Amino acid sequence: DNGYLLNKATGCKVWCVINNASCNSECKIRRGNYGYCYFWKLACYCEGAPKSELWAYRANKCNGRM
Repeated sequence: DNGYLLNKATGCKVWCVINNASCNSECKIRRGNYGYCYFWKLACYCEGAPKSELWAYRANKCNGRM
């Protein structure tokens, strides 16, 4: 699946600051194919990762925040 990487400790997206290399590494560690920093959301986007590694709007509240 494709989507934003989930920080399982906080329930938030994995944040980035325009650093594709770190997002790509994190994506591959989580069994994804390719990751990059999505500039407008400042979060790591990962292609080909299992759903369990991805942030989902309905399931993850980011410690009560959206």
